[in-house]
Amino acid sequence: MSLPKTAKFQTTMWTRIRSAPDDPIILTELLESYWSPIYVFLRRSGYSEHEAEDLTQAFITDRLLKPNLYRGADRGKGRFRNYVLKALKNYLIDLNRASRREPSTCSLDMLSAGHAGADAMMASGDGEPGLAFEQEWAITIFQGALDRLRAECEASGQQIHWQAFEIAHPEVSSPSIQPSKRPTNDEIAARINARDATHVSILLNTVRRKYKRILQALIVETLEDPAEYEAELDLLRRRLP
Repeated sequence: MSLPKTAKFQTTMWTRIRSAPDDPIILTELLESYWSPIYVFLRRSGYSEHEAEDLTQAFITDRLLKPNLYRGADRGKGRFRNYVLKALKNYLIDLNRASRREPSTCSLDMLSAGHAGADAMMASGDGEPGLAFEQEWAITIFQGALDRLRAECEASGQQIHWQAFEIAHPEVSSPSIQPSKRPTNDEIAARINARDATHVSILLNTVRRKYKRILQALIVETLEDPAEYEAELDLLRRRLP
């Protein structure tokens, strides 16, 4: 799977969404999560790189920073990412109706700089904008899980576990790498000074269980019904470029 960037995801998505208008820190985290899907949607809609950046900033400033958008978000009416996508489409319709595409004067350069990897996705070819939005969302979900996994391994003194996992899955740190042959456990043991291949197997099993738990928790946070997890996981995997 291709994972070209990092991004943040929230611990309790809908709770944070409802409190976002009153908490600038949480709101900033939400904006960092949604920057790339919004930008990719605009690029696939035919806007140039510069236009898409300006429109992303304008949409965030004109709509996502408005409390009414979040207070109107109802978890019973669908996933929040779909809510944002609908708001973005309506925003573009409003812009066209008003015949105004001037970029906002509000600068969110720190956010856009953190999501330069979104341009990498544009090299994958043409695609329907809504599908591109979902693909970028899927990338963000899986990368968010990997970020949490690495942080958890480091916090619990399991750096060697992460090292083994990163070597076994080189695409984690280098998205452009699609290995035709993965290293053997003996090769990994030699690189991380583990006792033997059996030790490496134990390390990998531990970190893979941890990753599965983190990924499941992250996906469930975005669902109305936790029972939808398997279906959502399957959808996200199919959306990866």
